[in-house]
Amino acid sequence: MPVTSSDIKKALSIRHGMDFFTTECMSGPSGRGTYRFDAVAISKSWAKPTITGYEVKVSRSDFKADNKFYAYLPYFHELYIACPKGMISREELPESIGLVWYNPETGEIRAKKRAPYRDIEISVEMLLHIFYSHMQSDRTPFCANRAEYVKQYIESKRSNHDIGRKLGSKLAIQLQEQQRMLDRYKRSGKDLELLDSIVKVLDKYQIYGFGDSLSEELDKALSRGYPREIDLIRNQLSHTVEQLNRICDKKEREPWAL
Repeated sequence: MPVTSSDIKKALSIRHGMDFFTTECMSGPSGRGTYRFDAVAISKSWAKPTITGYEVKVSRSDFKADNKFYAYLPYFHELYIACPKGMISREELPESIGLVWYNPETGEIRAKKRAPYRDIEISVEMLLHIFYSHMQSDRTPFCANRAEYVKQYIESKRSNHDIGRKLGSKLAIQLQEQQRMLDRYKRSGKDLELLDSIVKVLDKYQIYGFGDSLSEELDKALSRGYPREIDLIRNQLSHTVEQLNRICDKKEREPWAL
């Protein structure tokens, strides 16, 4: 598949990940004498601000037929030609212009010739154009025009559809299983909270047991027509009466014991 200008622009945006980067930038208001730059990067530095310009070439014929990029020099501290790997050699460019190659196999940009840094008077009109026209969310970055953007969008959708068709079923199954596990964890948490509240109630009414005996004790407690405390009091009274009876019996048998 041939390299496109948008491929190179995307790679340049990654190269300038820490800088302000934009594409299809004008040198000023639209009109005669205004230049369009393929890509512009501005370093975020007060000590040494650097505005770097890129002219993207994807064919030898375009490079040979178009040499207007020489006029771009006054707008940039550094100016580069960006092209597919091996298409242009450093000997074909003057000392004032650098060269970077795009490797389609890795998607990376590699500098083949470093552009010299030049002191320039920063163009206010270009900065104003960037401010007015390149701070919008509906721009189509990396594309020279909307038609190219639409073409890439369609190809991207087709690619995404193919991926989704191949992996969609598997991913859907995994997501469903994870959702089921999450639901089980949520239910388990609620069940534990409910069990804890039940245990507190059982402790309150002194209902103890383990396994089947707990269910039996609970069944007995719920089947009573009166509070369990009455049984406790009755048992305690019975125990007291038994103790008194034993004392009385002992007194009758051994009156001298008291």
